[in-house]
Amino acid sequence: MIGDVLTVHHKSTPTLNAVPIASEKLVGHDDDDRDATGQAFSRSHDAIETDYAHSRVKAKGHRVQPDGPRMATDEGQSTTNNFSDWTPLQTHAVTSLQSQSYASDIDKKITTEFKRKDEEISVLRNTITKLEKTMRSKHAEFEDRDFRLSLIENSNHDGSMIWKIPQFSQRMADAQTGRYTSIFSLPFHTGRYGYKMCLRLYILGDGIGKNTHMSLFFVVMKGEFDNILPWPFTHKVTFKLINQTGGRDIIDTFQPDPMSSSFRKPKSDMNIASGCPRFASHTELKNGGFILEDTVFVKCSIDTSTVKNP
Repeated sequence: MIGDVLTVHHKSTPTLNAVPIASEKLVGHDDDDRDATGQAFSRSHDAIETDYAHSRVKAKGHRVQPDGPRMATDEGQSTTNNFSDWTPLQTHAVTSLQSQSYASDIDKKITTEFKRKDEEISVLRNTITKLEKTMRSKHAEFEDRDFRLSLIENSNHDGSMIWKIPQFSQRMADAQTGRYTSIFSLPFHTGRYGYKMCLRLYILGDGIGKNTHMSLFFVVMKGEFDNILPWPFTHKVTFKLINQTGGRDIIDTFQPDPMSSSFRKPKSDMNIASGCPRFASHTELKNGGFILEDTVFVKCSIDTSTVKNP
């Protein structure tokens, strides 16, 4: 029995090359004949799709880039598989590569962000360091200004001063440990445009009065108006340790030596101190009513009657 001729009709394409389709007569219903015919049809169908793809890409001036792995056919040709035809192993491999690529991109972004944050932190640290330095400088300036204002407010310009020394026991302990062997008073002046001076006290004594007496010295300081004042300093100096219980004060007076460097025009902030190394004995100091409420008062007076003002 002779069957009809099997013909495959494809949609016509302007650039498609005709591919002959096997034209065979099917005799009877033999299974081998049907398999051969089906295989011929499948090969022809794949060949048409491949040729169609080639013709499309060639028309655009590009090389064919297959969408998936290529599979060899019985005729030694190759066709492009659809993604739906991939094996699970192939799909897993592609998915794994995509995951690795995504993870790599995330790592790069995180690294870049960390680097940017580190740079921002470094800039902030430098800014904080500069601000702290500026604050320390300003704090020092404020302290210096406050000290100068304190000197102005507490400075006398009549040639005399009363020096209040609180926490006397602590100062004596500091002298015994060697922390501070002497302390200085605030400056005072013989006049608004006169000599500048201060006192220096050794609680445990100095020189011939060490460990037995409290030593008190007079210090000529460098002042603003030294260039218009007469030198050396020759005006009588009087020290007084004030008795706080109404008893006898301890008083000592000396006349400056005009030949001593202590009373010449100062070249540095202070001249060498000069005065009374045996001003008051430690026995008198403790038992004579000179320490009350852990405080001592010392007075210094300059004979300003002989001072010539500018």
